[in-house]
Amino acid sequence: MSILFTVMLVLSFNLLMAIPAIAALNGSASISPAEANYDLSHPADVETTITWNDANSIISIVDDDDTLVEGTHYTVGYFNGTAILTIGDDYLAAKLLAVGDSVELTINFNVYAPATFTITAIVTTSATIDPEVADYDLSRPDDVETTITWNDANSIISIVDDDDTLVEGTHYTVGYFNGTAILTIGDDYLAAKLLAVGDSVELTINFNVYAPATFTITAIVTTSATIDPEVADYDLSRPDDVETTITWNDANSIISIVDDDDTLVEGTHYTVGYFNGTAILAIGDDYLAATLLAVGDNIELTINFDIHDPATFTITAIFEEIPEYDLTIASTAGGSVTEPGEGTFTYDEGAVVDLRVAVEESSRFVNWTGDVSTVADVYAAVTNITMNDSYSITANFEEILPLVNWALIVGIIAAVVIVGLVIFFVRRKRAA
Repeated sequence: MSILFTVMLVLSFNLLMAIPAIAALNGSASISPAEANYDLSHPADVETTITWNDANSIISIVDDDDTLVEGTHYTVGYFNGTAILTIGDDYLAAKLLAVGDSVELTINFNVYAPATFTITAIVTTSATIDPEVADYDLSRPDDVETTITWNDANSIISIVDDDDTLVEGTHYTVGYFNGTAILTIGDDYLAAKLLAVGDSVELTINFNVYAPATFTITAIVTTSATIDPEVADYDLSRPDDVETTITWNDANSIISIVDDDDTLVEGTHYTVGYFNGTAILAIGDDYLAATLLAVGDNIELTINFDIHDPATFTITAIFEEIPEYDLTIASTAGGSVTEPGEGTFTYDEGAVVDLRVAVEESSRFVNWTGDVSTVADVYAAVTNITMNDSYSITANFEEILPLVNWALIVGIIAAVVIVGLVIFFVRRKRAA
């Protein structure tokens, strides 16, 4: 028992002696953070805060065998009553040369245990915005947006316009669409700043990681595209595409064409082409035929352009009687008109009528005469005529005269001459 009692006394004594030591350890200074990064892409001093506890000064800072010099390699200052230890950029730049390099600084305080501050070299990429330049349309004021690529940043610290700091939620917002960060500068703020064409604001966007971005917004005035005509007819008696011309102004494309809840498909329901430099919007006959079934039916197409106001194109179904015209056809001797024949024929306005002749032997086709202004080729035996009015035309033929065989005639004459000469010389010889 005496031995056990003695051991318990010794343990109790040692424990009592250790309590002040433990208390002393709890009074050592500490730093926060104990680890930090030194960004090689944006080199700067590296800081940590000191909680002095029972300490009140740094005796030394050691990196391996090097002892840092206060005022040269590090400083201790205060901000709002908090002690700040700053390790200088110059010292770190000389020690940390590549990503992954690190220094482990032992900070010795005037009381008890040291602290360790580990600084590691990294490379970070600042946030970017796209676009960096945008327009604010005074004729159609609205919010102005740009997308943010965060890279190594993850938040906006402030947005500054000259001496003004914009207020988040009032002057700007940051939201997301399909995972993309969208910075929106509010219309109210821009309307108060941009009063005339050419006015601009240059917003400095400060992120939580390094370099800011600049977003420049300039006041402009734009003019929407127009169409002419805005109202057209679809003739059920002669169904066809319906066209209107586009004056683009500041627009340059059609985003969509909507008929109530239906969106027309480009290339199927409509096309945009050019004729002599003029943009032509054609609404297809197939679409119109399926939509406009009776006289008086109409559709009101909303044409949305890439800039601002849409245009409205109203198309109404009508039925117009098609005029009819007479075509009178005759021929001269030597042939006949086989298609469509000879006599008088009646056709709808605009009809294209094929013409064909048959030529008799020893004759040839010469031309078409009469009302031939719409005949495709007046010298062709096979051609056509477009019926824009009543016409009378004649197919003209002429006889082909037999060809003179001059070789035969010359041969006969030569033979006669030769025979005459022979007779002449024979008689002369007998007379002699």
